[in-house]
Amino acid sequence: MKRTIFALLILTMVSCGKKEKNEFSLVGRTNGIVNGTVLYMEDILTKETIYSARVRSDSFRFGTKLPRTPVQVVLRTKDYSHYRNLWLENKAMTFGQSRSDFRKATVEGSLTR
Repeated sequence: MKRTIFALLILTMVSCGKKEKNEFSLVGRTNGIVNGTVLYMEDILTKETIYSARVRSDSFRFGTKLPRTPVQVVLRTKDYSHYRNLWLENKAMTFGQSRSDFRKATVEGSLTR
């Protein structure tokens, strides 16, 4: 009986002590962006680059710790020829560029608009 109570106490302490992870993922599809093009994720508030990724076979993937959540960023190429503002949260998110403009891509997984 004492062992059961002790085990429940330890389990409760461990589960209460877990912090929310400031991690997210963004998997995206592009259309017409050259292989090897670098996409930058820039924090709109601080103007700092949070992360960058290369386009490979019309797709890219981001995964990093966020400085805060939600955070508004601009996803862009170096020369801003392609860009899209979006909100990031601690969730798995997807970015889907249709055959039209990068700025009109659909973003799913974020509750913040």
